[in-house]
Amino acid sequence: MYVNYIKKFPQPTIVFDGYEAGPSTKDITHLRRSGGVVGAKVNFNGSTPVASKKEHFLAHANNKRRFVDMLSQKLQAAGCHVLQAVGDADVLTANTAVARAAESPTKVVGGRH
Repeated sequence: MYVNYIKKFPQPTIVFDGYEAGPSTKDITHLRRSGGVVGAKVNFNGSTPVASKKEHFLAHANNKRRFVDMLSQKLQAAGCHVLQAVGDADVLTANTAVARAAESPTKVVGGRH
């Protein structure tokens, strides 16, 4: 569904936060957003039905990292340009938008899990 949504935009570039292993400066923010929920690690692939709530599934860093990797592959296969920041993507998003705007009219659409 997300790939179909993204394909509405001409020559889309998608920028994801990075979810590296180990402590991050964003850990407290992620914990606050999740309401203190720390989800269980789920072994999944592209056809695995996940019975938990999205927030619980994405509250586990490994699940989020693997999901972003899988989604990135699907987006690239659909012809999208995908970037993933080392950590927080705010600066990479802004720099990418400025670079793209120098080439053609550009829209920045933000989202959260």
